[in-house]
Amino acid sequence: QTVMSKLHLRLNAETLALCAIETPEGVAAAGAIAATPGIDGVIVAARELSAALQLHEQVGHSRVRDAVASVIEACRKQGKPALVSGVADAATLSAYVKQGVGRCYFTGDDAAFLLEGARARNAAMRAVDAEIPR
Repeated sequence: QTVMSKLHLRLNAETLALCAIETPEGVAAAGAIAATPGIDGVIVAARELSAALQLHEQVGHSRVRDAVASVIEACRKQGKPALVSGVADAATLSAYVKQGVGRCYFTGDDAAFLLEGARARNAAMRAVDAEIPR
């Protein structure tokens, strides 16, 4: 083997390739996605999927739960993990773990974290303003 082919084999062995499912079409194709050689697992992007289902931010809605269950089953058949992202509520995340998603948590994204911080800052400033007599 050449140095490059050895390097290629090592990099492939040490690289984790996950696919994200964000739409109902992705859920329908989960079996084929999970069966793809080189794919190590699948992440259901719950926030994005809820938006695609016109259920904005309702990551625990029954339609989202059903979609996650479908992806879990597709991954289980291929011996690969199903993960979930975008679930910041502990009770909802716990339900997904009990349903079978892997214990690797992607609880938000940069936009969600920025929005959460902005809301907290806004609430703190409003509290200061409320303390000052008018």
